[in-house]
Amino acid sequence: MKATLSDKKKRLIRQFHIVCTKNGIRGSKKEMMYESMGIESRTELTEAQLDEVIRSLVADGDKWRKRVLAAIFSWCKDINLNDYDTERVISIACRAAGYKSFEKIPVSRLRDVYYEFVRKSRTTATARDFKEAMVNYMETRN
Repeated sequence: MKATLSDKKKRLIRQFHIVCTKNGIRGSKKEMMYESMGIESRTELTEAQLDEVIRSLVADGDKWRKRVLAAIFSWCKDINLNDYDTERVISIACRAAGYKSFEKIPVSRLRDVYYEFVRKSRTTATARDFKEAMVNYMETRN
């Protein structure tokens, strides 16, 4: 006779798959994750283990959301945008990610947005430094 899963475990497995998808964990990445836990299938996890893995993956998403906000705040400061607040920064993040809700942006897309704004900040800083160097050069030349 085949052992059946409890309703709670079924719900946790479903939630596990949803969180994995949001974090961009599919196929071979999921297999590697199972391997690192010493299992072959998600059904081998206990309810407590599933709950812990889900919490860990959700915390990873929250960490990336905070990083995105910090990167966009930094970029706004770099370009001297004076009227920015959390609401505006969140709308910039949503627009950059192509989503209407900040909470629905998957972690893989949050990473992309984060690294893009970090790159933008570096480019802005480099351009500002170059401009200052050119102004100094022109002043010393005259």
